[in-house]
Amino acid sequence: MPSLTQEKKLKPVLMISAIIFGGFTFVASVHAQSVPFTTAAFSDVPKTSANFAAIDYLREQNIVRGYTDGSFKPTNLIRRSEFVMLATNPFLLDPITKEDCIAAHVAASGSTVFFSDVPRDIWYATPVCIAKVRNVLDGYPDGTFRGADFISFVEASKILANVFIGTDRKDTDPETWYKSYVQWLSDQKAIPTSIRSLSQKLTRGEMAEMIWRLKTDTRNKASASVATIAKK
Repeated sequence: MPSLTQEKKLKPVLMISAIIFGGFTFVASVHAQSVPFTTAAFSDVPKTSANFAAIDYLREQNIVRGYTDGSFKPTNLIRRSEFVMLATNPFLLDPITKEDCIAAHVAASGSTVFFSDVPRDIWYATPVCIAKVRNVLDGYPDGTFRGADFISFVEASKILANVFIGTDRKDTDPETWYKSYVQWLSDQKAIPTSIRSLSQKLTRGEMAEMIWRLKTDTRNKASASVATIAKK
């Protein structure tokens, strides 16, 4: 996937249910802390928030969890590794197989999982394996995944489109590889109005908004369109 042009130093918990992916090492040696299911709305996401319904829906489904202080930090950017882990949750993507993805699809002698910068023992190796086998993502031309990078709107659009409708909307032009994915999201009214450019980095709140609208087929909220998003 082509590249397009400091998160607060807090210790976030994994945004996926601990039953599935809990306890892995976070980016840059920051460790995820395990917290119980959040029974109350996040302290920094009031009902007046534009993303309240989306965030609270994912919270109630036990798909996202907040920080140890009870907050969600909706304006924090989300990393590629975090987004892929969320996208491969069985709540969104049917499990590929009951057997371990890495054991089934990666050579036993291999030290990395499909991409040169995804070590076999890193916390997001299994989600990356599942996403790759299911053709949800391709990575970068140099063979890397760049899990520590913040994900852009178009990168997230491709992943979500592939999760929800499959990979039959690929654009053969490398300069406009994103076009069909963004158009589909626009058709579904699933693009938050805060998205103003293709290269814009996605926040946790925007991530929740897009997934909620797609998962619940919510189309009655204001949405950005292909015409309103700057091509940069």
